Amino acid sequence: MTFRYFAFGLSRSQAGDYLARPEPLAWALAALMRRGESSVAQHRAACLSPIAEEEIDDARRFLLANCVATYVQLDESGWEEYRALLADEENGKVAIMERTLLTNADRAAQQGFKQGIEQGREQGIEQGREQGLEQGKREVLLDLLGRRFGPLPDATLRRIQEIRSPEELGRLAERILDARSLDDLGL
Repeated sequence: MTFRYFAFGLSRSQAGDYLARPEPLAWALAALMRRGESSVAQHRAACLSPIAEEEIDDARRFLLANCVATYVQLDESGWEEYRALLADEENGKVAIMERTLLTNADRAAQQGFKQGIEQGREQGIEQGREQGLEQGKREVLLDLLGRRFGPLPDATLRRIQEIRSPEELGRLAERILDARSLDDLGL
């Protein structure tokens, strides 16, 4: 048997080329591409800007923006620069999207990152990122569930608090789009 296929390397592509495309997925994938002369903070804002501007539903906007937030991580100086960029009127919709969709996940990731730096050990940094990611995903999941299904029963809240896997929390968040009830999600 002979297999023929095309390989496409995101890390070798130029983000600017894909940010100019009309497809929303291209904007999210640009987070994984070469940013050129842009700083990490500028790259994050550039990737989120078309997502914030596009007329799409909140669930899709969250998934695209979460991809960018996951793959374009900022350090302390990056956060300072990024906050300054968001203060610019040109980035007003990105700032609103950050506050409504991404704030909890990024705040938790930022706390985890700070904790790791203070401890001064690589292990502390990694653990802090994982805890921040887990807590951020948990808060976003709870927010999305509340928006979709209304006030959540105490049993559901306890079940979500018991989940320690960021991957499982992410899978639940992805399944919200298709779920008709909390039972469909096993909650």
